[in-house]
Amino acid sequence: MFSFSTLGRQLLAGVAGLLAPVVTLASAHAAQVDTSGFNVDPALYVLEADDHKVYLFGTFHVLPSDLAWNTDKVASAFLEADTLILEADAYSPQAQASMQPLIGQLGLDGSGTPLAERLSAEARTDLAALATTLGVPAEALEASINPMRPWLASVILGVGYITNQGFDPNSGVDQYFFTQASTNGSHAMLFFETAEQQLNFFANIPDEVSLAALEASLDEMATNPAMLDDLLKAWAEGDMVTLDQLVLESMSGGDEIIYETLIASRNYAWVESIETMIDETPGGVTFVAVGAAHLPGEQGVVELLRNAGFGVEEVE
Repeated sequence: MFSFSTLGRQLLAGVAGLLAPVVTLASAHAAQVDTSGFNVDPALYVLEADDHKVYLFGTFHVLPSDLAWNTDKVASAFLEADTLILEADAYSPQAQASMQPLIGQLGLDGSGTPLAERLSAEARTDLAALATTLGVPAEALEASINPMRPWLASVILGVGYITNQGFDPNSGVDQYFFTQASTNGSHAMLFFETAEQQLNFFANIPDEVSLAALEASLDEMATNPAMLDDLLKAWAEGDMVTLDQLVLESMSGGDEIIYETLIASRNYAWVESIETMIDETPGGVTFVAVGAAHLPGEQGVVELLRNAGFGVEEVE
């Protein structure tokens, strides 16, 4: 699901008012995620350069609330660090307040054409099937997304769907680390991006591309409900090769601009920021926690850092 491969969790706080009816109904019909067979050991990487040690941890933005993902090696690395870097601040009251007007500006369609009317007949059938899954009247679900641009509808529907599948919008790795650092004052906290930048990544994708991605997501939700469980299992077990393959599949929709905009271009920018930190700041231990989709692959953060001359190793 393209909307939840990277930024969807960060947008939750800012779209809470729009999400409330869908999420509430989806929660009432929620399934239970079976993680009992998982061999939980999410991948953790480390690089050391000069006086710097940088841990790289790929996060899962929304999780089943009972998944014990915080292994000893991850917890130890986080405690060792004096600085935490996240994708963006989407959790503080200031960030949430700033996102509300931006969502209206960037996520609503002023053309007057209802979004449901722009969907293909197959996609509208998939949307009706999703409404049944969520326990929402099909007409009400269509009405809720009609004023939206496709990217925002994809986020809204993605949240409703993952909630229905047993994932908790209030549980996620990023939020956990943010809460720990801000509550305990244990880490200096930095962000690669602002909330406004993150919204603009979505908004700057042409609507016809986002519409195709929305239709692909609706088809995926209708025909491949195991995708979320497969993604979760790959992440939880540190299987980054499978995770990378599944993310690429989930970004189907017929245009490389989605991967370039939401994954690749941001990876290059983050690697540049890490290089600058190492070159220009005093040594220390930094814990970088970004969406797991950003770490694997030829254009992933791990490989880009290796290409820049850093020795990046997986922590065993």
